[in-house]
Amino acid sequence: MWRRGKQSEHQASLKKFLDHSRDPLKRLRSLRHGLAALEKGSREDLKQFYMEYASTIFFVIFSSFSNIEIAIQEKVSKKGVYSDPLYKDLVEVVLPSLEKILITLPELVYRRWQFNSICLVIRKLLHP
Repeated sequence: MWRRGKQSEHQASLKKFLDHSRDPLKRLRSLRHGLAALEKGSREDLKQFYMEYASTIFFVIFSSFSNIEIAIQEKVSKKGVYSDPLYKDLVEVVLPSLEKILITLPELVYRRWQFNSICLVIRKLLHP
């Protein structure tokens, strides 16, 4: 009957992203859904959002990566088998978000912002 518009859905997703009580992976999914409207708009709006919340975004990305990595290690040590859903989350949610922040904010990366953490993530991806 009553339906919220697309804009308010995206705003609600961004509010879910900023909710610190939520799981990092759920926050990251909410961010990706909320940024869909900003990506259709101007590049400057998207960059401004990333600049404003860069530390929060990276914290959520790094936390999600760490949680997935620990869960994979636990499953492998118990069963000796890799878990496909965890890899799916890693490939579909975490890595594109990391890529987006690296592409959108190259000047921060150039100034070595979160340099050690970014290198750690890339190292673990290349040599698990």
